[in-house]
Amino acid sequence: MHTTTRPSNTNACMAVVLFGLLLGGNASAAEPLLGAPEFQPSPEHPVGWRGDGSGSFPGATPPFKWSLGKDGTATNIVWQSEMPCYSTSSVIAVRDRLFTTGNDYSLISVDKKTGRILWVRPVSPYDAATKEDREAHKDAFVQLDTLAQKRDALAAKIPTAAPAEIGKLGQEMTKLEKEMEKVLKESDKEKYKSTGMSYSDGGFMATTPTSDGALVFAWNAWGVTACFDLNGERKWIRFDKLRPQEHGHYGSPLLVDDKVIIYVGWRYMALDKQTGKEIWTSEYHQPLEVWHSYWYGSHLATRIGGEKVIVAGDGSLLRAKDGRRFIIGKAMQASSPILCKDRVFWISIDSVFSYVLPSSTDGKTTPAIQKYTFDFKASGYMSTSPLYHDDLIYILGSNPILFVYESKPDKLVYSKDLNLGDTPKRGDRPYGCGLCASPSFAGGKIFLQSNFGTTLVLEPGREYKELARNTIERHFPFNYKDDMLEGTVSNPYFEGERIYYRAQRYLYCIGATGK
Repeated sequence: MHTTTRPSNTNACMAVVLFGLLLGGNASAAEPLLGAPEFQPSPEHPVGWRGDGSGSFPGATPPFKWSLGKDGTATNIVWQSEMPCYSTSSVIAVRDRLFTTGNDYSLISVDKKTGRILWVRPVSPYDAATKEDREAHKDAFVQLDTLAQKRDALAAKIPTAAPAEIGKLGQEMTKLEKEMEKVLKESDKEKYKSTGMSYSDGGFMATTPTSDGALVFAWNAWGVTACFDLNGERKWIRFDKLRPQEHGHYGSPLLVDDKVIIYVGWRYMALDKQTGKEIWTSEYHQPLEVWHSYWYGSHLATRIGGEKVIVAGDGSLLRAKDGRRFIIGKAMQASSPILCKDRVFWISIDSVFSYVLPSSTDGKTTPAIQKYTFDFKASGYMSTSPLYHDDLIYILGSNPILFVYESKPDKLVYSKDLNLGDTPKRGDRPYGCGLCASPSFAGGKIFLQSNFGTTLVLEPGREYKELARNTIERHFPFNYKDDMLEGTVSNPYFEGERIYYRAQRYLYCIGATGK
């Protein structure tokens, strides 16, 4: 493992408590709620995957209606900016900036007010190479350095390029990165090629960045973790060899106090956020009962008895201070866990698993893991993560069907076919494997998204009440094939009266525009 370092009601009250639990702070009514314009990420309250991991933005007041027609006519679209590279990553808001990623290896900073790209920085295995790597493969790095100079020159042009040129520059960058990847694999087959990362369905940079308000951290499916300040100066970067996993790796990095938590396949690691140096590694051997014992979800942080703990992708609990796993979970597939008051929930194909958080981290008390089996097969595999709101759990099936359960999921409140057309029928992954974006809560409403630009806005509650059906109808040739609707499989970020959404090709700012 190597590091390279460079010089309004009950619901609202419950949201405050959950927010404090997830991020390890002391929740109080005086603290701005996530999604409020006054909220700013901090070491106590970082942002990342689904905001704080819950998908709930109780401080936001976004519009419920918007549209982008085939002819370009827009309603409540403040700005729309083409990104240099395709991505399935979500976006985060940090002060006056947005951060997202682009395939294969780019971290991208965007001006929040205008949508203008501020900088593009590579997060690739080449950039993480150590002095020892360069000494051992001198000829390869002569070639790699030449390719990298061309790549970096293209990246430097993007912030000042005309909108029509940004996509072209990104495509040229991607071609160079593919050449660099090939040279790396040939130079050290043990370190690179044997990682098994010859493909990743959602791209190598499908994970969501995380930030404490001063630094931004990115991790990708090659095992590269990097830290930048808000102006794009790289503080450190490192490469950690991954365990191969079917379809790739998608767990986003998690900030817990002074640590960056990453999952590299049966192994959790904590890195010092200031230096990138390893603090601990937690080997995570778990017998493979079936193939879906692999997981692709992200992780959460909470407190038990004043001590920070990590809720792993399979529901296991690890102590943040030393990585000791004191609760062993169950296998899952693509979904991420959530917290519902004092309970942990996660999904695995046709079941929901749940247990009550223990009172201590000593491992002496093992809570009973309850399993609730439902007929999810009619809805397909679960790629989305659940949403908890007002004692109800919202779960989106792939086909797509919405299930709403009691917070103790032994009772189905209702299910509803969302009638989203051909969402599961498009062949290329991840857009063709059913709904991927998880439900969100903002402005007192539930937001559900299809894979191709449709967003439903629902009234929360025990009955299905659809308030709006919004569409973004942008067509373009994907992978130089047919003309297709733009893919929308990431999760939105809500802040104040705006929604920031990273689609396949464009980044959108949705907000009331008066037209």
